[in-house]
Amino acid sequence: MELKSFENLERLVGELLSSGGSGDDELVRLRRELMDKEAELFKLKATLERYREEKDQVRGKVDGLLERIDGLIG
Repeated sequence: MELKSFENLERLVGELLSSGGSGDDELVRLRRELMDKEAELFKLKATLERYREEKDQVRGKVDGLLERIDGLIG
């Protein structure tokens, strides 16, 4: 998903609104597209959160290993 897609969507909605009520089908299509993009964004945020949690777990394990190694050396 790209910011450009949202910019295009905003532009199309603006054009639709400025053209009057002649684009009901286009408005429905744009609303569906927006809903799809919002769902995609929700999934991407969930994936990002999962990656952050995994990163934190790995960081904790590495820190633990480094402490053990330091205990052996020190």
